[in-house]
Amino acid sequence: MDNFDEQNDATGKSPDDQKSGNLKDSLIQLISRVDPTIDWSKVNWDQREGDGFGSCSSDDQRTTRKLEAAFYALKREKE
Repeated sequence: MDNFDEQNDATGKSPDDQKSGNLKDSLIQLISRVDPTIDWSKVNWDQREGDGFGSCSSDDQRTTRKLEAAFYALKREKE
């Protein structure tokens, strides 16, 4: 456990920040499996305190359509 605490001190991030980062990274990897052409620099993240990432959106119409299509593809894959 001491190493874990030292890593947090070294990065300046709390464990909650790391969880949110890991959740965001996992979501990016999952959606990128469906559409690797999404430009993630154009994506806005809605982070809700305690709930992780509530949603992602984009001001760019093309990116928004890609996100929506990936969401529906993942939803169909789950069923």
